[in-house]
Amino acid sequence: MCSDAKWYCVPLVFLALGSALSCSVKEDREVCPCFLTVVRPDSEAGLQGEVFWHLAAGDYSQEGKIEDGENEVCDIEVPRTVLRLIAVSGMPDGSYVDGGFRFEEGKNCPPVFYYKTELDTRRNSLRDTIRLHKNYCKINIEGEISHSFTYVLAGTTCGFDLEGDLLQGSLRLPFRQEGGDFCCRVPRQGDSSLRLELYRGEALARSFPIGEIIAESGYDWTAEDLEDVDIRLDYQDTGVNFTVNGWEHEITFYYEF
Repeated sequence: MCSDAKWYCVPLVFLALGSALSCSVKEDREVCPCFLTVVRPDSEAGLQGEVFWHLAAGDYSQEGKIEDGENEVCDIEVPRTVLRLIAVSGMPDGSYVDGGFRFEEGKNCPPVFYYKTELDTRRNSLRDTIRLHKNYCKINIEGEISHSFTYVLAGTTCGFDLEGDLLQGSLRLPFRQEGGDFCCRVPRQGDSSLRLELYRGEALARSFPIGEIIAESGYDWTAEDLEDVDIRLDYQDTGVNFTVNGWEHEITFYYEF
């Protein structure tokens, strides 16, 4: 089901009928609308909940939602031009503010998916299926996990705007038990500034440059679909060994745990 708080979606058959009545073959077709059908992907695409969509070209913009359900469609009357279609799923209501999606500090990033394409609507009708891509990374920690500490992931990239450009701001995500894993979910990052912080109560006990370690392992934050990261911690007498997706890195220091 297609819903839109600011614009409404009209069934394609009635739109086509209206087009036939308002635009004859002798008239300039450029002033007639294009009838765009946007198709929501099925559940196998990793879709979480409703899909927010946004169309834009110059001064024109329109946005709405496609509700839950497999292969739902939204029929939209649009101008004949080249449009940007952007779609996002997995974000809770109220998270789209001032043209962007920001992740609330202290809460895990939701499983967010993103899609962006250009559509040539200089024709009578067009159909496009949203192809969502994984825009978050699940970081799993295993090995020697001390439950006397609170593990926090800190960074400087806190979301993204409609064009997919990353937004700068404080990011602090707690690691929690989830389905047997000790993990957190982080949005797409633009640099290697992520840090793994260990707290004993309110006091910071140790901070590790985990973003640099992940980058050295060969991880690609620019990939269309982000991979998850598995980190194994092995505490030694003078430091910690980090194993990131099979790649090992040792940090040496003196500590007391």
